[in-house]
Amino acid sequence: MQLTDGVVLLKAVSRACQLLDLEPSQVADLEALVAYLSCTPELGGAGSLSDHAQYLICIFQALIAITGSTDFTRAWLRSQNTALGDCPQALLSTSPGLMSVEASV
Repeated sequence: MQLTDGVVLLKAVSRACQLLDLEPSQVADLEALVAYLSCTPELGGAGSLSDHAQYLICIFQALIAITGSTDFTRAWLRSQNTALGDCPQALLSTSPGLMSVEASV
């Protein structure tokens, strides 16, 4: 398999989901990105789909840097957050929610 940007992004987002105990269906448009990259490993037409994956990766990296642990990161994602007005994990399912969570970390 050729290592393209799409393949690298797919592997990174799959690993982040695995470590955070998230299903692709819980993150905005992630299922569509996985399906798209499974057929075409190029990001050319992925547009906002790849943006959402990149937001998730940034959230994951920032939380691991802050907490130092996937256990604490998962706990933070599942806890009610008054600044965000909801549990961060629930917000990941929409584009504005992803951006809000990313901006808060």
